[in-house]
Amino acid sequence: MMYDGKLKDTQMIQNARITGASIFIERGMLTIFVDVEYGDGGGQSFGGYDLSRHNGAARFICRVLEVVGVETWADLQGKTVRIKGEPWGRIDSLGHFMQDKWFTPAKELPHVAL
Repeated sequence: MMYDGKLKDTQMIQNARITGASIFIERGMLTIFVDVEYGDGGGQSFGGYDLSRHNGAARFICRVLEVVGVETWADLQGKTVRIKGEPWGRIDSLGHFMQDKWFTPAKELPHVAL
């Protein structure tokens, strides 16, 4: 999905490095987190959606791999990405570092819940 260039007034795009990625069951739901770190040492996690239904997990995993530009989950660690969201709030989108490729779960996976 291409990012349309429109940011909400309080949103920003930041560069980040992936420090980890996990898939697990939390409170009975399958969820995924991609952990990122900013250059200033702070960090956040992208994900936290209930991916238990409608092939949500498969689609989430495929889109993360496609956007980051890797073929395996293990290759995510250390990759530089862009994130879009509220400063120190939810990360809404994960983007390729150099190309205009974005993954926005709320738009692409409307059936998943936070």
